[in-house]
Amino acid sequence: MQRPCTSSRIKDRSYPRHSRTRLALRAAASGVLMWNVQIAHSEPPRYVLTRIDGIPGMPQVVNMGGLNNAGVATGEAWLSPGLPAGGTFRIAPGAPIELVPIDPSIPHFYSRGVDINDSGVVTGDVIFDAGADLPTQERYFAPGVIWIGNTLIPFGLPDGVNDAVPRAINNNNVVVGDMFLSGIAGLEAIRAFIWDGGTIRGISAIPDGRSSARDINDSGDIVGVVQIDGHPKFFIIIDGEIKYLTGCDNIADPFAINNAGQVVGFFGYLWWNDECVQLPQIYPPGSGESPKDINDFGVIVGGGNSATAALWIDGEMYDLATLVNNMPDNYRLHSATSINNAGQIVGRAYLVPSNGLDRGFFLDPVTPDLTKDGVVDSADLLRLLSAYGSDDPHTDLDGSGVIDGRDLLRVLNDWGPVPVRDPREAFEMFKRTAERQAAERQAAERTEAARGPDLDAIDRATRPFAPRDR
Repeated sequence: MQRPCTSSRIKDRSYPRHSRTRLALRAAASGVLMWNVQIAHSEPPRYVLTRIDGIPGMPQVVNMGGLNNAGVATGEAWLSPGLPAGGTFRIAPGAPIELVPIDPSIPHFYSRGVDINDSGVVTGDVIFDAGADLPTQERYFAPGVIWIGNTLIPFGLPDGVNDAVPRAINNNNVVVGDMFLSGIAGLEAIRAFIWDGGTIRGISAIPDGRSSARDINDSGDIVGVVQIDGHPKFFIIIDGEIKYLTGCDNIADPFAINNAGQVVGFFGYLWWNDECVQLPQIYPPGSGESPKDINDFGVIVGGGNSATAALWIDGEMYDLATLVNNMPDNYRLHSATSINNAGQIVGRAYLVPSNGLDRGFFLDPVTPDLTKDGVVDSADLLRLLSAYGSDDPHTDLDGSGVIDGRDLLRVLNDWGPVPVRDPREAFEMFKRTAERQAAERQAAERTEAARGPDLDAIDRATRPFAPRDR
């Protein structure tokens, strides 16, 4: 339903009222002429950056954790570099950072928020101190916890388990992660666990051996890795049955699964329904740009070794920093760690030149639905017209640095209900991109083979050096 156009909405703006009226009339006329000339939705969204540079008393944000569909994120903040003391926080756009409290009567020195669900329940780590009179290996323990509101609930640990590290929580308050068995040295002690209240337990569908559960969706599907005969096998568990991910040459650790059952993981792949596609890359092979999360509409974020946060959308990959309207010159987006269904993104950043302090970032998408109510209508048009001629990053739809006719055209061409992305179509778009890139590589190889060896280059490389003039 369109909102009424009232004079109060356009009061005290930089453009005179009669000028705005003429602009709106011209816009309407343009819309009639161009209604069927739709701008392709392959254009990626623009974003507005909110820097998370620390919180009072804890100036260094080391890591951003999960992000829920209400736009609330969690993570860990440290007192200062190198000090083993930190705390868990929650943050939402436009709201102050909130430390998640721990009863001061409980001896502890560190906590970390790993993930958060749509009810605001946070899961993570707390390192508890059992007493200075105990040996170090017995004094400190981390059972894994959740916070429901500000109430801390530690997981119960069964006999033979020393610690637990949560990795993900779904909207049913079910947590998966890794537990550490006592009496076994090193990485071989790690086993995947599930917690749904009470005591954590192993996941029966996983063969015995070193294993890790990386993520769980609302249907209870779990992804992870298990060592079998000394080799890693990457799995998904659906309805209690395990199957192994295959179909891509470079398939590796799965990082995330969405509610459509789509899986993304290391080396840049997307797996779904026994099919796997390699995601496009804009950086050289081996740069390590891996997806870290996928939302329910098949939009993917990640980053990696080249210190560049990345977005995969509509079959293509983008450097996220190039899509930010208010990107500071001395700021770098290192890796995007989580994306929600509203398209909001959180991740890690750092300053240039680096001062050794990691930062957090929050990106809010800028789309023609400027009022974020699910429909592009007169309210969005009025908001854009009120910013016309300015450099408002929250309204700059094309990233040009000025609100002008191109932004107005974007609003008119997207007029009406905002279409819902289909994860099936998202998969098919990445599949078509992979097929196109494979065909391009084959064509380049045929062209190179037809060209034959470069005889002049061979001659120059093998020609003896001429004697030096004396």
